[in-house]
Amino acid sequence: MLGCHCQMLFNNMCEIFNGKMIDGRDKPIISALEYIREYLIRRMCSLQKAIDKKKAQQMRVVFASNEKYQVKGVWNDQYVVNMNERYCTCRKWELTGIPYKHVAVIWDMI
Repeated sequence: MLGCHCQMLFNNMCEIFNGKMIDGRDKPIISALEYIREYLIRRMCSLQKAIDKKKAQQMRVVFASNEKYQVKGVWNDQYVVNMNERYCTCRKWELTGIPYKHVAVIWDMI
């Protein structure tokens, strides 16, 4: 019974993937591969944003001073976010240039 369920999920994923690739099928192989790569990157980014938003809902924000916030996680992990300088003590915002979940929870609060 479990094998049948897994096969249905795999088949559904293949159908969705093939449906998204219709636009890239008529292109030369390199362009088609580039189309697939860009699609997968967009998909992973959107999934990561959804995960970050879900994790951000479990955090608490404490206002520290002008444009500085302290973000506390579920496991008592704490980060300081400076919105003016675009800096978080987790350093992911600084290293990637992309705001992380600590910033997302502050945006939701404001």
